[in-house]
Amino acid sequence: MRTRQPLYEPVGGIVTHHITYREESFTRSRMELMCGGLARNAFNDAVGNRTIQRRFESLDAVYTQDWPRVNNLRGEEPNIGVRPRPWPDPKSTRRWYDQHELEAAKEKWLIDYSPTSSG
Repeated sequence: MRTRQPLYEPVGGIVTHHITYREESFTRSRMELMCGGLARNAFNDAVGNRTIQRRFESLDAVYTQDWPRVNNLRGEEPNIGVRPRPWPDPKSTRRWYDQHELEAAKEKWLIDYSPTSSG
């Protein structure tokens, strides 16, 4: 939304968190759709871009919680192995939405992406 009012930076920091891996069948089908399947990966490999392939290779490790086999995708050495740890205090995180909006979004997601959904 455009406004003529001045924009201010927040007093506290902003934490964004992206969770790539959710319900396994949904994650796998979404990655196939998003990444174009094998033909797209062959093209990426041909130009030296193995990022998507590394994501696919890590799926089994993520869903079996074999953390030493997960590629961290940072391009840093060592690039294999992650050490997930619990969020220290999720209730202390400030959010830009309220609890009702969160619950409504979860319900919509369950409807939109249920196995019987055509979406």
